[in-house]
Amino acid sequence: MTLTTDEEYAARLRTSMRLDELHSDARPEQVLVASRRAQRRRALRTSAVVLCGVLAVGFAGPALVQEVRRAAEAPSATQPEDVEVVIDTTDGTITLPLDRYFLTETEQAEVLHASALAMHECAADRGYVISDAASMALLTPSTEPNPIGDRRFGVWWMPSAETYGYATWSTPGNDYGVADALWGEARTDEQWEILDECGRTPTVQQFWPDAELGEPTPDFQKRALDSGAGQAAVRDWDACLATHGLHETGGWGVTDGTRNSGDTPADNGEPLGPDSAVIDAQCKADVDLVERLTQMVADRQAPFIAAHRSELTVIRIALDESLRRARAYIAEHG
Repeated sequence: MTLTTDEEYAARLRTSMRLDELHSDARPEQVLVASRRAQRRRALRTSAVVLCGVLAVGFAGPALVQEVRRAAEAPSATQPEDVEVVIDTTDGTITLPLDRYFLTETEQAEVLHASALAMHECAADRGYVISDAASMALLTPSTEPNPIGDRRFGVWWMPSAETYGYATWSTPGNDYGVADALWGEARTDEQWEILDECGRTPTVQQFWPDAELGEPTPDFQKRALDSGAGQAAVRDWDACLATHGLHETGGWGVTDGTRNSGDTPADNGEPLGPDSAVIDAQCKADVDLVERLTQMVADRQAPFIAAHRSELTVIRIALDESLRRARAYIAEHG
């Protein structure tokens, strides 16, 4: 695959984003900074003490400092909301307990938009005008909500199944993502240095606080699926699919033995479409698959949240502040 200069620039933007690393299903679609800065950030997985120090410097202000102090005193015991799951059938969203500490997909797009604006302006000030189609798309991200719903548990939201089948949805950052290894092939050293310099400027960095925990977050969804109860839920779903000539193939994939819900050999015909997706979603509903599994995930997240509540609360404060700054920047520069 040969990439254009436009695609490589967009790849650099996408692959340096790290906002949602704590989600077990996270995609690297999160933080817009230069590559060397991103590498340094990944090396700084430290404690909440360091994180609070970064925030105090980067977001200095009495009100925010008070919020950080209150966060440090957050109760460590499990709270009711730590096990609360919200499954919204009006928009196809699922909110697990840990999700409440992070930005939504739409909010991430807002922060990406502001950061892209700042990067473009900074580069232009240094004589590097970026005007390619891919990066320009990051300046005008879609304001439409994700139409297919949350897919962490496969196709389950009936309006999405009926309309889109197994089609996927990409955020603005994902639309132009390519492999890390191709970052530097089509830029001059001077151009990359400009991007690195801009990524380090306070104007860009204001949108991207160091919002990471001091330890990796377990894959709670995998733990739930690997449990006896999780496996039983999947078997119930598969048994329902079997009555319609379908079977699950792992990773929420479905097959009829010839065609698959995803990649399908050309000789086997088109991939499974909306008709099969509707059966899939109905079977999940019939056996309460999403309800059962999300509660299993929540039950496993709760002790982790209780143990890391102060850090998580500080992260949420930081992300809220970055979102506020992004919206203000877009209003002024967008």
